[in-house]
Parts: sequence; structure tokens; C-alpha cells
Amino acid sequence: MEETNNVHEPIVHEAVISIINYLPDEIDTGADFSLRFQVRCKSECALDGGTIRVVDSDGAVVAETGVSAVEKSNEESSSGPGIIKYETETFSVKAPVVPGDYTWTAFYASPKKDDGEASAAPVSPGGPGDAVFEHTGSLEFSLKIRAHLISISIWDVPLPVSKGEKFTVGIGAACSSGCSLAGQALVIEDAETGKQLAEGRLGEEILDQTRATYWTRQELDAPSDEAVHRWTVRCQIPEGALPHQAEGPDLVFRTAAAPKYTVTVKVSDDRDFLPLEGADIQLGLHRTVTGKDGVAVLKVPEGEQELVIVKMNYITHQAAMNIHEDSSVDAALEFSPQL
Repeated sequence: MEETNNVHEPIVHEAVISIINYLPDEIDTGADFSLRFQVRCKSECALDGGTIRVVDSDGAVVAETGVSAVEKSNEESSSGPGIIKYETETFSVKAPVVPGDYTWTAFYASPKKDDGEASAAPVSPGGPGDAVFEHTGSLEFSLKIRAHLISISIWDVPLPVSKGEKFTVGIGAACSSGCSLAGQALVIEDAETGKQLAEGRLGEEILDQTRATYWTRQELDAPSDEAVHRWTVRCQIPEGALPHQAEGPDLVFRTAAAPKYTVTVKVSDDRDFLPLEGADIQLGLHRTVTGKDGVAVLKVPEGEQELVIVKMNYITHQAAMNIHEDSSVDAALEFSPQL
């Protein structure tokens, strides 16, 4: 009698893989980032016990982690309560150290038997027959790896800057991956000509209420003309560090004649002559606001300049002034509510 072979070749089902955590559009070189995968079989087979293996563009294994069953609540799943999903835990991998575009691949493999071979299970456990199956699947996903960004910030720029005199600004720099920039050199250049104008160095301390902004107070020499100037601040890249590139606003300022005379401006309501606090005062290029007493004091250059006073719900006051000595101005603003 011919012997019957009851061993069936495994039936291969496709495992559909998807990334279910947020993957940034750009990732810093060498930075850690997270991955989490979900796997499903179109025939709704059980997939727990399998493995997700992540392979980089060169075919090297980056990570390997197991897949387990997760029961989703009604709030978590649109498929209804009690639905079983098959997912990995969230795990961390390290980005390539060279900027560029990469394609990585995630592979699913069925559980292994004790002998190391892929395990096969009944298609319908407990049902008739002894058909068995395996699952395989893959997912390619793209990564855009960028150099670390050094963000430059500039603050406390005088308005205007007195021509030909020294002035001081605050300069800060922070790496997008939190690299230390303590003591790194700064170079200030003319944005149009590229001529180096000054050198500085970041301090050793991080600016209060920031994650990793190293900063300094930088003294600079103002040009001797009266014009608008644009200077570029560059930060030296840490030696031996991963690739970095700097970005940030230029230092833009206007030079003007040095202040010579003091002008006191008192602002009130023209109905009752009570003082108006918080009125914006501009005299030539110089600006300030009134205090609780309705008074503002400005130090301005000699010559003809326009006075502008702005206060919400009041008509703007404008007047020409010829400044040749210390002086004072009383301005009663007409109430005009904005509906």
C-alpha cells in the first residue's frame, strides 16, 4: 500500500507592514529617533511572536524587535472594541552620520522553531486538515538626514546706533541636537562684502529658560556714516563634531548722529488732561513709551525731526521739531474710540 504523506508545504501569506509613530521629515545626523511598526495579514491570521528586522541602505541590520498582540479599545480603534492589532514596541535607532537621502527596509519574519527554522501554524487552528502557513513582508521607507542646524539669535540691538561709537548686542547660538557650543568662536562679517569686522566667543553658560543656547555680549564698532547696515554672524563648528550648518537672521541696524539733547514729552487726554500711559513716542529715529505719569524722555541728535505720538483709541499726534537745546513738549490727544 502506498504511504500517504500528510506533511504540507507551508502556504505563504503576505504580512503588510506600516509605521505607526511620527517620523520627522528631517533627522539630524547621528541623532536617535523612534520607530514603531504595525503588521497585519490580509487573511486576518495571528502574527504575534514574529519579528521585525530593520535594514539600512547598505544591507546592515539596524534593529530587530518582536511583534506582539495588542488589544485596542473603542477610542483607539475605528474597527470597534476588542480588535487585536499586532505591533512592535517603540524602539530607538541611530541616524546615519552623513547627510543625505536614505532608504531603509523593515522585514517581517514568522516566529522561529527551536531548530531556528521559520515556524508554521494551521490556517484554521482546530479545524479540519493540517494546512500550515508562513508570513513574509517588507516595507521600504525614506529618511532625509541633515546636518545639525546651529540657530543664531541676536537681541538688544540699539535703535538707532550712534555712528562711529561702540555698541553692544546679545548673540546666542543653539544646536538642533543640543551639542555643546560653549566657548565656540564667533565671526562678524559685512553681509555684502564679506569683510570681517569683529571676532568674539560664546560663553560657557546656557542662557536662562533655553534648552541649549550659549550666548555672549558682543561689543562692536559702529560705522561712521548714517545708513542701514547688515552684518552676518557666523559660529565656528565644534572640532571633530558631526556635520553642522548655521542659520539665523543677520544683524541689521541703522547708524545716526549721536544723541545730544534731552526732550521730555508729556501726553494727556484732551478732555480732562489726565496723563496717558503707554503712548508710543517716536522722535526722529528714537522711540520710547510714556509711563504712568504720561511722561517719556528721549535723548536725540540736533536738527529737525518729526515727533509722532500714537495711542490706541486716540488720534495720532504729529509735529515737526527743530532740536537745538534741551526741551519739553505737552501733547493733548483727541479721544477717538475704534469701534
